[in-house]
Amino acid sequence: MRLNGLFLAGSVFLLAFDGSPRAECLLDQQPQVRISVTADAPGNDNENLNGEFVTIENLGSDLLDIGRWRLCDAASHCFTFPSTAAVPSNESIRIYTGSGQNDGESFYMGSRRAVWNNDRDVATLSDDGGNVVLVFTYPAGPTSSTAPAATKQKACCRICRTGKACGNSCISSTKTCRAGPGCACNG
Repeated sequence: MRLNGLFLAGSVFLLAFDGSPRAECLLDQQPQVRISVTADAPGNDNENLNGEFVTIENLGSDLLDIGRWRLCDAASHCFTFPSTAAVPSNESIRIYTGSGQNDGESFYMGSRRAVWNNDRDVATLSDDGGNVVLVFTYPAGPTSSTAPAATKQKACCRICRTGKACGNSCISSTKTCRAGPGCACNG
């Protein structure tokens, strides 16, 4: 099962399932980062740890410096990228659950157990300052080629753990937000 999420600089996107999930942009903005989660490894997930992996694609025109960024699932199993990690323009990298040698294109979490739930999980990509770049929640995929109704997801540019979301930033909970809808999320 391969599932995708896009970072759209604060846009909302839809996930449509028709055998191979895809994300569709609702606003007129180009995605910069796409995450694909291959959660169901062939065979027993705990015996084929590198059969489950996350792919991060840089859809932008510039090198994406992801040094010290973190990729986490909903249960806080996290991988921190080495300080020199980067994704070239229009290229991708993979983060495997098991062990291996990081080489700039393939990275390894070093987990001894499966990390990504096959039916539902959350992949969160955060920058080196702890700011959330992308939150991607995936449900179970369909067992047939008939597409169910699309599920709305929101790419959060910032998670507000204190205060509240206001447009693209966080403000004190005692203040009134005068900004329109943005990419900040309450967390």
